[in-house]
Amino acid sequence: MSRLFVPNLLFEEQLMRAPIKPGALARVNALAPVMGLLADRADDLVLTASDAVPSHLPEILSSVRFSTIEQCLRLKHRSLILHPWGHSHDVRHIADRLNADYSSPEMDVVRTINGRQFLAPFDRIVPLEGIDADLLRDCTNNTLPTVMRKHDDTGDGHLLQQSSINDHGSVFHSSRPFSSMCSSLAEVQLRLEQLIQTTGPDWVIKAQVSHAARNRIPGRGCLLSDAHRGWLRKQFDRGLIVAVEPWVQRIAECGLQFSVLHESAMQGGEVSVSCQHQRIDPSELAHQREVSGFTEISRRIQLDGTTELINSDQGSYIGSMVLPPSRACVRHPVWECAVEHGYRIVSTAAQLGYFGPVGIDCMVFTDRSGRKFLRLCHDINGRMTMGRIAMTLSELLKPNEFGFWAHFSAKLVKEGSFCFAKTLPASVRLVPTSPLLIGNTSPDVLTALFVSNDVQDLISVRHQISNAS
Repeated sequence: MSRLFVPNLLFEEQLMRAPIKPGALARVNALAPVMGLLADRADDLVLTASDAVPSHLPEILSSVRFSTIEQCLRLKHRSLILHPWGHSHDVRHIADRLNADYSSPEMDVVRTINGRQFLAPFDRIVPLEGIDADLLRDCTNNTLPTVMRKHDDTGDGHLLQQSSINDHGSVFHSSRPFSSMCSSLAEVQLRLEQLIQTTGPDWVIKAQVSHAARNRIPGRGCLLSDAHRGWLRKQFDRGLIVAVEPWVQRIAECGLQFSVLHESAMQGGEVSVSCQHQRIDPSELAHQREVSGFTEISRRIQLDGTTELINSDQGSYIGSMVLPPSRACVRHPVWECAVEHGYRIVSTAAQLGYFGPVGIDCMVFTDRSGRKFLRLCHDINGRMTMGRIAMTLSELLKPNEFGFWAHFSAKLVKEGSFCFAKTLPASVRLVPTSPLLIGNTSPDVLTALFVSNDVQDLISVRHQISNAS
């Protein structure tokens, strides 16, 4: 049976039946081919729109077969099984049209676990003391050798064991949710006034389903603009809630990639798509059983890996750090608490009937006094994530190398060459991962993996990309 990867990257809009802006569709068409990085079997296919067939492919995608629905319909003597970016009614329609095999949870369940109300009880913080902010800013997830030395013989969690779980002197409290759910303009206004008096003037309001820095409004101060009020009214008129939260100074972010296997997959001894690219430590299975209890549900939950997230100052995705396979199971101790918390989140999702990929984002941030906190979960993505795609690139790294998979403006590439190529450190090599043509149009966004055995050189590239984004 051939796998057909469906890059429905506007999954949240599909889930909420929201209109899709032309600019967003163009960006999705540009990024959709990266799902080909998951296609590691000779008979794998990646679905593409008829007007967005990629060409001028990089070497890493040269053997991937991109097919339109019409081309899939013409396939003879081949059964298809769908692997979408996220479960949606649109994917179900594709499966029905192609007579393809596709199993999905109930859509109400998918909407629930991708919603802010499901996230809110899990959105907690842990105060951290004695952690070097510069260390965390430049590297997390054990990217640097200096971080590796933070481990000791007592095992993971060394930094957390030294942490002071004490909220005294801070406006952030580990016993309360980080976000506030609001269902009216009056509630939003009241919450903003409370935030400004405690955490500071900057805030962000997120829609009920809001991921990938979309469907949200940032702001400052108590005064809501007409545009803010109009956006909020649209949410409330549809019977939706919004989440109001303070905008904080992020130091580091990490994406935790979980999978909930379908019962049929357990019977067949299968593993998730992304797990096939990772050398998962068997101790992870024992660890999750200890955390969530050895039940039939916990047996279906696996941690596929973790990736350090690199986001812009506005919170939009820029890229992910990639570790070689030999170090794929190694994490900075500061994230261990979030991983344990993640097992509980995913177990709850599984109990509701969800199965498939789950990405959980967590962060370390500072308050106005400089105190550091671990926010255990600020996004739950019941779908694939770019961090999950990035993990597949680990096989391109040598044991002593590190990678940075970056998304950047196509303006940084001229005549097929990266503008920074001449200024890249000598230790850095570039592996393109995007096509140079989508249909008859040059894409606005491209992707590439930057590889080096010198982490400081890689960090300098990361800063160049971030500053140019």
